[in-house]
Parts: sequence; structure tokens; C-alpha cells
Amino acid sequence: PGDAGSDGDGAASARPRLVDKLAAARTQASSVTYSISVPDEADPYLLVTLQLGTHCDDTAPPVNLAEVQDQDGASQPLVSIAAIDGTPCLGNSHSELFELRAPAPGTYAVVLAVAGIAPSLHSAALVFAAVDRANPIRETATAAGEGARATVSIASEESELIVNAVAHGTALDKPGPNDTEIFRRNIDSSTTLNNSGASLTAGTGAQLEMTWEAGGVEQWQTI
Repeated sequence: PGDAGSDGDGAASARPRLVDKLAAARTQASSVTYSISVPDEADPYLLVTLQLGTHCDDTAPPVNLAEVQDQDGASQPLVSIAAIDGTPCLGNSHSELFELRAPAPGTYAVVLAVAGIAPSLHSAALVFAAVDRANPIRETATAAGEGARATVSIASEESELIVNAVAHGTALDKPGPNDTEIFRRNIDSSTTLNNSGASLTAGTGAQLEMTWEAGGVEQWQTI
């Protein structure tokens, strides 16, 4: 959440906003590395998504490294803020969100690695501005299921920005009618989570349902 305030429309003027994004994906991999730029904006915040897709009879390897490296090679750990394991078909697929609070402006290499080989590995870095440094994430919610529609519900405040990260076993089509797409990265249906996306919406002070529609019935996880 941002600090409470009011703009000309009466909405919260200090609500966080997305300022940069980058998504990456690999198959049969032990790690993924990519770069993201943090602009010189007030109260920045870095959110990193990770989705490890499996087959319904195997297990995702555990995450053993989550960090960013600055231009000088100095490393900072990414801190886990939400995670979910498993889908209805019992394969131990895994989704997780990591944060870095108040990163300095510059370009960072995002480095995520697992202790083994992941059948599919998706990640995205999302950079926000105007985020409350002391309490950037008020609440998280997770869900998993099987179907063509992935959905999760969460309580919201008017000063907040709600961010939804999703992965699905078949191609993602679009987010819900009140949600704005951040990105979609569709690969194929070879694993439970080999298609990923993210969306956002403004908080309303009420319970909100964040949804994604996919091209067919498959396994999914969402945070």
C-alpha cells in the first residue's frame, strides 16, 4: 500500500504504480538469470515471481538461491513473501514471490536457482514506485486448481495496488475484466505451469477476485 491521499477524482493519489517489468522462462533448467532496471523513482520496490512447473508424477526441486546482483557484482538476497506447492493432479509444482525493498536506482541481474533440474522455470521482475517502505505488502493470498479459469480472492484497501501472478498448464488468454495485464508468457503444455502471467488492479476497499482465463482445462497456481 501507498500512503493515503486524494487526487482530483477522489482516488488514492499515492497508490503504487508499475514502472518496469521483464519476464523470462526456461525448460529443463537449474537456474534463470536476467536483468531489470530500477529507475530513479520515489520509494521503489522490486517484486520477483517464480513458478516451477512439473509433471503430475514428479516434484519440483527446492529453490536454493534467490538474489539480485548490482552493476558492481554485489549481491543482495531476495526475501520470500508468499509460496504455494502442489496442484490437484498431485505433482509438486511450486510458485513463490520474492521482494527487495527500496532498491537503489540501477540495473540488477535477477538470479534464481534450484537444487536440481526444473522441467519448466518461469520468472518475472516487476518494479514499482510509491510503495510504503515500512509495509510494502499488507496481505497475500494463494490458490491452486484445475480448470480453464485461475482465480484467487483477497481483501483490498483503496490506497492499494493488487498484483496477481499466475501460472497455468495451458496458454493463458486474458486476465479478468477489471484487471490490467502486466505480461503473458505462453510456452506450451508440457508441464503443469509452463505458461505464466501477471496482472494488477486498484484496491477498492472490498474483497477482490483476481482471475485469468486460459485456453483449456489444466493445472494452475496463483498468488
